[in-house]
Amino acid sequence: MDFLKQKNYEAIITVQTVMRKRSRILGVRMLMLIMAGAMILSGNPLCEAGGPSEAQVKAAFVYNFARFIDWPSQAFADDGAPFVLGVIGDNEIAGAIEQLVKGKTVNGRRMVYKRLTADASLDGCHLLLIGATEKRNVGRILDRLNDNSVVTVGETEGFVRFGGVIGFVVESSKVGFDVNVAAGKKKRVKVSSQLLKLARNVID
Repeated sequence: MDFLKQKNYEAIITVQTVMRKRSRILGVRMLMLIMAGAMILSGNPLCEAGGPSEAQVKAAFVYNFARFIDWPSQAFADDGAPFVLGVIGDNEIAGAIEQLVKGKTVNGRRMVYKRLTADASLDGCHLLLIGATEKRNVGRILDRLNDNSVVTVGETEGFVRFGGVIGFVVESSKVGFDVNVAAGKKKRVKVSSQLLKLARNVID
């Protein structure tokens, strides 16, 4: 009986290990599908047939950015603290993100959406999207977040050159993104190599 129990236990462990590996592989494949296949904008004929809007595509990107970036433990108050995703500006993307992250978790943490203003306290945020409508406030916002672990994502041109971590780029009716790895390291976050492979440009 003890022998059979041991064999059953070993079989369960083996299945769990395989499932974890498959989960990681599927996660990467899902990232590739979302980021490589769902980048069609509203001006494209496919979108007219019911495809995703630009806001929805960017919202999907933002959600997956959270999944494929590692934050230091010090960025969270405790093991049960939520992952806070904030948005400044751009009402359309804000609405799409709010709907997308509702009820979701990232790395075992409950996702919390926050609608913010340029002058609001950004304490507790882990990922912050700064919309195109905040162009004149970008420099001020980035300066405020210079020394903490908030990953900034922006829509304005040249966002990563000014110290943002991830900047959206729209070319030929497709959404892409640039990554400033140096800015990420300064914030003590690690961007997955899988995510970097999908970036249009990577700044070291």
